[in-house]
Amino acid sequence: MLRYDGVMDRKPLRLIVEDEIDGKPISLDCVPLSLLREFAKEAEQFLRGSEAESADDEIVVKVETGSLAVEEIHPSQDSAYRDVVLLEASNDVANIDQVRASIVLKWQRKAQAKSTRRYGITDGVSVVWVNHNTSYFASDHSMWLPVTRKIVGEIQDMGGARKANIHIATRNGILVVAADQKILAEEKDNRLYKKVLISIAAEENTATGELRHPRLIRFESYAPSSQSESMERMKSVGSDVWKDVDAVDWVRRNREG
Repeated sequence: MLRYDGVMDRKPLRLIVEDEIDGKPISLDCVPLSLLREFAKEAEQFLRGSEAESADDEIVVKVETGSLAVEEIHPSQDSAYRDVVLLEASNDVANIDQVRASIVLKWQRKAQAKSTRRYGITDGVSVVWVNHNTSYFASDHSMWLPVTRKIVGEIQDMGGARKANIHIATRNGILVVAADQKILAEEKDNRLYKKVLISIAAEENTATGELRHPRLIRFESYAPSSQSESMERMKSVGSDVWKDVDAVDWVRRNREG
């Protein structure tokens, strides 16, 4: 799993634009209004990504001195941190959120047109710079397709006042699944710290198998002890049926037709 999973004390994301005006670095004291306006819009698009549930939430930032930079007051959604890690690891933006990918490519085009312009994205651990020397691209081999999946795991956390989700521990790590508050409110069973089976809708990367934007469809009936007992019964019946059969001879005869 990537290091963005389960990080509770992470720092807010910080987005930076650097440039010059009349040979001097831009700052809060001197910045073109057009750049200020477009960077504010692009920063908001990058922070939100394509996750529709965040569209009604106000993004609150602080504007910093030096080069023009905005830093979130509250940590952003998990996918934004994941995308920073992916940008650091690969130049292929096909693997990140489509909205963020378009912003990165737009920033690169602007930096290529003006060598003094560059953009930075940092999560407090890594920093990704987009400038006239970078080579970010969108490949054709990485595609995200809508899928439904059944996931088995233990519920570590669920709920949320502003944005409901479920943290489920699977054999591959912690998966954060967005959920409708109504679905969680209607749940009669206490599922916290219990193994469950859930159905989710998500997007799957055809190249890596990674899931993104998982959303809860429903909790499924799940009784692992009953399934185990059923399996044992089938094994017992199978053992009785096959006890007098020579397995090697059976395979040989079937191969020979």
